[in-house]
Amino acid sequence: MWVQRISVIVPVYNSIQHLKICLDSILVAIERHGNAELILLDNGSTDGSYELLLSEYSQKARVFRCADVTVAALRNEGLRVASGEYLSFIDSDMLVPDHYLETAASLFDTVDTDALVSTFALPPSPDWVGETWTRLHWNTPEGYVPLYSGTFIIKRHAFESVGGFNPTLITDEDMELGARLNSAGCKIYKSPRFACVHTGEPRTLGEFFRRQSWHGLGMLANPEKSRMNKPLIMTLCHFGLTILGAAGLVLLPVAPGYRLLAFLRLSLVVPAITVTYRFWGMRAVYRPWRSLVLYYVYYSARITSLFRFMAAHFHTNRPAKYSPRSHS
Repeated sequence: MWVQRISVIVPVYNSIQHLKICLDSILVAIERHGNAELILLDNGSTDGSYELLLSEYSQKARVFRCADVTVAALRNEGLRVASGEYLSFIDSDMLVPDHYLETAASLFDTVDTDALVSTFALPPSPDWVGETWTRLHWNTPEGYVPLYSGTFIIKRHAFESVGGFNPTLITDEDMELGARLNSAGCKIYKSPRFACVHTGEPRTLGEFFRRQSWHGLGMLANPEKSRMNKPLIMTLCHFGLTILGAAGLVLLPVAPGYRLLAFLRLSLVVPAITVTYRFWGMRAVYRPWRSLVLYYVYYSARITSLFRFMAAHFHTNRPAKYSPRSHS
């Protein structure tokens, strides 16, 4: 049995559809590992999630309720009550393999790292949206990474040394934490050896749009990070080219068909550049047309995020509540 104790921290908010599958898989991993605890933090669920935690998991885990806070603050609350030397943060719509903690412990023993990040595996019958997005973002070699997003396990002292999550962020708090960890000289290692299945992955373009619109709020949530934020820069370029193309639909002195063609070309420039960049990193080409469609929707959602952020900035400073996250 591994000597160091692992505290598994799961934030929960209206995730009744995926919650039981997630927690049952974690309990199997904990039993197999042998030295871990499960901490469940509900953020004011209204769909029965909190009642499920009390009725079925209160004897197997420590259940707390901390309503109307950001997910970052919720996770920091998990640290306050955790007893482990290692902290495992898992979203409530994840399915972890039974060897998840066991493999992580082995990696910490053999790899010089302060944190481990798992990649994502595909479910048995994935839809095209989830399959394409997962392959574009997680089909990369094992090794050290500068930033991370997804389920991860971190040494407690490393987490505490940078002050934990930024509780003012409403999304992308994991990416922001990764940047601070790297600035502090901490190492982050990504491995597919304990990959999880994201059962809450968007299955339609509409769900994908809404998820990316939510995540896009993170582009501007941290001013220091936003100054050199590549997704923000690319989103602004896409917005500018789309506006230019829309103006051309009205002003270009050519036939309507050519105007439409010019608009399509301009609006697809940034998605095409991004897809090419992804293929270069993968050293492979995977469903280029589907990839192009997804990135067009991705940048369209991020433009929506800009307007949402500006509206929230001018009307209220109240942080948004946690909702299930998407790993990109």
